[in-house]
Amino acid sequence: MTNQTNNPVVLIYILWILCVNYACVTDRDVSEVPHISLTGLSKNAMKQSALNEDSLWLFLKFEDGDGDISYPATDTTRDVTIIDRRTGFLHDRYKLPDFQISGEKQIDGELKILIFTTCCLIEGIPPCFSDTRFPTDTVDFDVFIRDRAGHVSNTVTIPDILIKCD
Repeated sequence: MTNQTNNPVVLIYILWILCVNYACVTDRDVSEVPHISLTGLSKNAMKQSALNEDSLWLFLKFEDGDGDISYPATDTTRDVTIIDRRTGFLHDRYKLPDFQISGEKQIDGELKILIFTTCCLIEGIPPCFSDTRFPTDTVDFDVFIRDRAGHVSNTVTIPDILIKCD
């Protein structure tokens, strides 16, 4: 099941509040291709729903050597992609806040992204229906970001999120 959000209100669900470092980092080389790493999840289980009734926070670190992560606020390009690994289909896409900097400077920081629940996908049972024989399902997500130059970051897998089917 795909939970693609096209509502601009999704911007409030992505926060980069924790820290964004605009100063050039001189003691190490950082690639112009963005790099992300998983730093945590707020929880590891959600109740299934097709109506965004449950969610968890995903915490990622990022860095980019030329600082071209995020699009202007007036651009509707969504630069964070989340794929449901059970199906290989899009789970959701998000637009990063506009934190562009002038000039080519390295940038790093942390992202906090709200991921809404999904349905249990059990063979022979319609999505989001429950069956007492299958009280849970597990979902893994792949996450990556794309910068303004079109560089795609590495893919981070968020493993073993328990979906409560009943």
